Amino acid sequence: MKIAIVEDEKIHQDYLSAMFKGASKDYGIVLSLRVFDNAEAFLFAFEEEKVDAVLLDIQLKTMNGYALAEIIRQRDKNIPLAFISRDI
Repeated sequence: MKIAIVEDEKIHQDYLSAMFKGASKDYGIVLSLRVFDNAEAFLFAFEEEKVDAVLLDIQLKTMNGYALAEIIRQRDKNIPLAFISRDI
């Protein structure tokens, strides 16, 4: 399974990566994670590389997660999307 994480803060990137790697080990799931620190980098890679699911930070610096989700939906109507955020 290939999962993309679009998160601009390193501490949250590391936390999510560790959480998914731990779960994949615990459940014996082969998992490939790709972390992007901005929406533009993800969109560039999304053209070339298929992923099975995308986790989107809502509060990205240049493009928010909702706007990114709209673009993703225009390109792929079936890919699972999950929004991630922290309490403000």
